[in-house]
Amino acid sequence: MLDTIDSINSSVQSSVLGLAITAALIVMLITAVVTRGSIPKILGAGLAAGIFLWIIFNVTQVRDLVGKDLDAEAHMSRIPSQSVVVPAPVSGLDTEAADTPTWA
Repeated sequence: MLDTIDSINSSVQSSVLGLAITAALIVMLITAVVTRGSIPKILGAGLAAGIFLWIIFNVTQVRDLVGKDLDAEAHMSRIPSQSVVVPAPVSGLDTEAADTPTWA
């Protein structure tokens, strides 16, 4: 049973990688046709396709990298924060006199 699941998993994984490569190439070709051969836009599409393929082929490395960042953020949120206590206003002050300029 486990051998069957493992073989299906590896075939699905190779199919997904093949589809990712095909999709990246199609995006680059569509960009080349739509932009009428504009080199900077084709290079930008190629860079985006390369990043997409790198993420697809290295998904465990990306997951581990993001996991480390999330673990560090969770650790930082456990640091106790300090509270600032604002004292209550003092009563008995003449607020009208404070609003009146001294030269009036």
